Amino acid sequence: MKYNTLIPELTVKNIERTKSFYVDIQGFDIEFERAEDKFVFLSFRDAQMMFEQFHDSGWTIAPLEYPFGRGINFEIGVDNLDLLYERVLLTCDDNNFGSIRVIEKNGGVSLLWLFSIFLAILL
Repeated sequence: MKYNTLIPELTVKNIERTKSFYVDIQGFDIEFERAEDKFVFLSFRDAQMMFEQFHDSGWTIAPLEYPFGRGINFEIGVDNLDLLYERVLLTCDDNNFGSIRVIEKNGGVSLLWLFSIFLAILL
């Protein structure tokens, strides 16, 4: 495997929910996982990302407040944006009207926008 020169590693609240979203719904592959450390390294085409569940001895340098990942945007190219949009929309809880409205309003036109929304929800 060739490693990208830049691979973001993000702190998340729940590693299992994060893995489920990226692997089961978005189609990412698990390249490496340390379950005991609640860490996973994922890839999708040429994109690579690492996720680690928050813990007291992590790399945290300032207080973390929900939602984690504010101000971070990632753009990943896909072949079928409509299919991705449908998968993401299906992950919204029936009572999560704010997210549903934002997703529907943007019609899935920008994967960057969709990932920004869901990073804020999941992280």
